[in-house]
Amino acid sequence: MVTRQYHIFKVKSEDVGLRIDKLISVRFPQYSRNIIKRTIDSGEVTLNGKKIKPNSRPKENDTVDLRVTPYVSEPVLGEKIDFKIIEDNNDFLIIDKPPNLVVHPAPGNQSKTLVNGIINIHPNQVALPRAGLIHRIDKDTSGLLLVAKNFEYYQRLTDMMQKKQVMRYYFAIATGEIISGGTIEQPISRHSTKRTKMQVNPNGKKAITHYRIAKRLRGHTVLDVQLDTGRTHQIRVHLSWKGFPLVGDKTYGWRPKLMSGMDELLKKTLQQFSRQALHAYKLNFSNPRDGKNLEFCSPPPKDFRELVKLFEQDKEKME
Repeated sequence: MVTRQYHIFKVKSEDVGLRIDKLISVRFPQYSRNIIKRTIDSGEVTLNGKKIKPNSRPKENDTVDLRVTPYVSEPVLGEKIDFKIIEDNNDFLIIDKPPNLVVHPAPGNQSKTLVNGIINIHPNQVALPRAGLIHRIDKDTSGLLLVAKNFEYYQRLTDMMQKKQVMRYYFAIATGEIISGGTIEQPISRHSTKRTKMQVNPNGKKAITHYRIAKRLRGHTVLDVQLDTGRTHQIRVHLSWKGFPLVGDKTYGWRPKLMSGMDELLKKTLQQFSRQALHAYKLNFSNPRDGKNLEFCSPPPKDFRELVKLFEQDKEKME
């Protein structure tokens, strides 16, 4: 199914000087850079009725006309996928994603993702960009995701996300005994040689992570983390850069920290923990329709809880 979206707008004085691709990205954040580039290259964006190039810089009161087809040519089909729905109303979904589930299809991999599961339950989601997903989490991260169910809410929630009006909180098990909470403000970019990784880079995009102590464990710390920005792998990269990689996160330098006197079951569980210990446990935002404050929570999954319990027993034994 291919659904085309039509937009027309006048260039404002504050937009003057921006490239047309950047201006469209600011005005319509629901479309990815690739979609915007493809739309311009295919002649589906006109400036005062004339086709343009991505580096064109419109003038005040110019008229921009877009005809956007925001979907990949390979169809995304509905499939029965195991996940929990916390909230389901006319405007949005709150999904509790289990670990080891890819969120969104990629070229050559159009099945067995959360999006396939969403479309299976609500077929009309195929008509929305990214099936209505407002944000994403990694395959091995568990927890809450916000999904719009109509185009109005997709635009409004996406705008709220950009304005930091959708608050996201995570529990993370970090390696090392962290003394106190704090804020990490370090820009993040794609890794220079390993394209599936990210890295702290002074030339990267702004990234801000707040964290506080949730539990002190022996050789480890459970953190309550809040995001100001949503860069790819942000929590994982920031904590690794700080010297406290997440348990299970071999991509960013984790190695099992086995303490003297540690119980054998804890050692085995720690060594076999096969994903980053990261769970998106809370979402907080105001409903765009009536302004009512909404909060949704999800307890960590079994593997996360059991590891914390073993750490707590280990700490008690040593005290």
